Amino acid sequence: MKLGIFGGTFDPPHHGHLILAHAAAEQAGLDQVLLIPAARNPYKNGVCTAGDIRLSMLKAAVQDDLLFVVDERELWRPPPSFTIDTVEDVARDYNGAKLHLIVGADNFSQLNSWRRAADLRRAARIIWLARPGSSFTNETGEMVVNRQIEISATDIRNRVASGRSIRYLVPERVLQIIDAFHLYQTPETTSRT
Repeated sequence: MKLGIFGGTFDPPHHGHLILAHAAAEQAGLDQVLLIPAARNPYKNGVCTAGDIRLSMLKAAVQDDLLFVVDERELWRPPPSFTIDTVEDVARDYNGAKLHLIVGADNFSQLNSWRRAADLRRAARIIWLARPGSSFTNETGEMVVNRQIEISATDIRNRVASGRSIRYLVPERVLQIIDAFHLYQTPETTSRT
């Protein structure tokens, strides 16, 4: 089995996440992609929406897509969420699976500073997602998905806070949860992507 691992805060999950994860799966021939919401990203500051609400949004976003499996493991273990810990957990749970870690190219310059980065590269093949406006050049020979989608969670939160529409940026079921819980009503003072 070829298994993708795509983690993040998913605050909120949006069509950019889903389109790029599908593109990575197609390019790498993945059988499934685990979507893993982080309890707290150790490399980013800021406050996140409660984990149970982000989990509900993520499940709602992909409920009809058999490619995706929402995996809750990082939400229920003590933070921070280190990628190597998650990859090793997944490797134990999916014994024999070939793991592929899907990562935004904006993390490329920092990956070597992540906890046990060399072990991470041995445990999973990295698939980089190119980002709009980035000057990412891959000299590692790792896979790159060059499809770029200009949707960001920060922009979505800011649009909601300013009363602008996010229709077509997020799945309809995610929009309903955002509305029901009155999420993202105040402007951000710091970025939390």
